[in-house]
Amino acid sequence: MANFDFLIQSIHDIYHEDVINDLLKAKNNERTIISVAFASDSGARAIAKYIKGDSNTYIFVGIRNGITSLQAINTLFLATENLYIVDTGSQQKIYHPKIYYKRTPGRAVAIIGSANLTTGGLQRNIEASAIIQLDLSVHEDAKNSKQLEDTFQNFAKEHPEHVIRINNKDQIKSLSEQGLLADENLKIANQGSNEKPESKKKIIDTYSKKQESKIRHSKNLPLTEEMQNIRTQNMVLVWKSKRLTRRDLSIPTAGNTHPTGSMGLKKGLMTGIDHRHYFRDEVFNELEWHTHSKKSYIEQAHANFRIIIAGINMGTYELLISHKTDTQSESYRQKNFMTQIHWGTAISIIADDSLLKRSLFLYKAEHPTISYEIEID
Repeated sequence: MANFDFLIQSIHDIYHEDVINDLLKAKNNERTIISVAFASDSGARAIAKYIKGDSNTYIFVGIRNGITSLQAINTLFLATENLYIVDTGSQQKIYHPKIYYKRTPGRAVAIIGSANLTTGGLQRNIEASAIIQLDLSVHEDAKNSKQLEDTFQNFAKEHPEHVIRINNKDQIKSLSEQGLLADENLKIANQGSNEKPESKKKIIDTYSKKQESKIRHSKNLPLTEEMQNIRTQNMVLVWKSKRLTRRDLSIPTAGNTHPTGSMGLKKGLMTGIDHRHYFRDEVFNELEWHTHSKKSYIEQAHANFRIIIAGINMGTYELLISHKTDTQSESYRQKNFMTQIHWGTAISIIADDSLLKRSLFLYKAEHPTISYEIEID
């Protein structure tokens, strides 16, 4: 019959690292499964020596989340031959289950809760888990144990595009170069120090400039957790689209149709916006606008946009913005969009079926290096 205990780290005088390592040290391992959303190198090293060389240990780690690191995956790869990364293809939908499970003859134990494979998850944070001990001579316990094992045993087979076995270090390097793994060697100064605010700002600005310099020379720069923090401090969300359509992404709907190459900036999901004026007068008001050479009712301007798709930095593109000024037109009276963004050379990454039904987030920079950012996720 199953037996339950509860662990609340930092409140009870016990830590996940101790409980998990005691579990992993148990002899006669028949199957070990570890599933976590995030892994850092310190967390990986905490368990590595207990699983090293054990062919019955399987590890599943989420990536594309700004936390799971290159160093952690390298450490786990050296420890086990059964390492899998789980990539949902979106930063808005992350792989999140935290399970530490081990079966020995006649018995299985599952630690299921909130603790990731990080120093915070194993030692520092307030984390909670249920420790479930299963007696495999009991039918119901054996059934539950088998269900858990079968789920992970078939994970990669049933979801081959998202659950991928790590076979070599070149594969790990490629994930890092695509921006799917964070790099723990990229450190930002401790924001909790006693430095004066002006000093902190100088550190942040210096770091940001270094990252922006890299962006100009790389189209696959890893979007690390530190970079996301920099963006949050220097960018303001000015618009969020509804679910993207084929027309928005310039994807033809039939064989004899052609993509428009542009996206109308419509009402979207932000309230209190008159989209007929908002983009021209507030979002893009600082650009250098010029009247179209042949159509006097159209103004045009160019701006630089860093484009991030599903957490991967695709590079910076100069895009054309156009705006219709005629407030007496039928389109204006019907409250249609008056401003649109033209994809130009970015259409090669925008016209992609996999982006359908995602959302587009438009950010305006408070930092002079890059004017705008488009994120699709």
